[in-house]
Amino acid sequence: MFISKAISNHFLRQTGLRRFAVNVGDKFPQAVVAVVKYEGGEGFTNEIVDINEYFENKNIVLIGFPGAFTPTCMMQHIPQFIQKADELKAKGADEVIAMSVNDPFVTIAFAELLGGITKVNFIADGNGELTQALGMDMDLTPV
Repeated sequence: MFISKAISNHFLRQTGLRRFAVNVGDKFPQAVVAVVKYEGGEGFTNEIVDINEYFENKNIVLIGFPGAFTPTCMMQHIPQFIQKADELKAKGADEVIAMSVNDPFVTIAFAELLGGITKVNFIADGNGELTQALGMDMDLTPV
């Protein structure tokens, strides 16, 4: 899978988000992660997937956030994407998916709290491998 410019940079500029270490045209890093999404009567579930296979032939808006239950992510960052998900999908996104370095169980609890069940799915990158490959890792030692 390659990084494509499916969604206008306009939305990204408005939200003031940091860019990935990969660029349009780059090959997407290989990783196995848990995808958390709402499955109707079952509620939120997780499935272990090869991310390249999961993203294949899809236009994805991928959002990185430091962690579940962090104040800014919980109150502002992810909710703004839940609110804008329909707009992003109307512009060509097949899926809006938010990724953090959390295990699937914490990610499910976070997703349940936020709502947006049909709006945003989540990647639980428990070992941080995909996060690091995308250049989105950060040192939180001072925190």
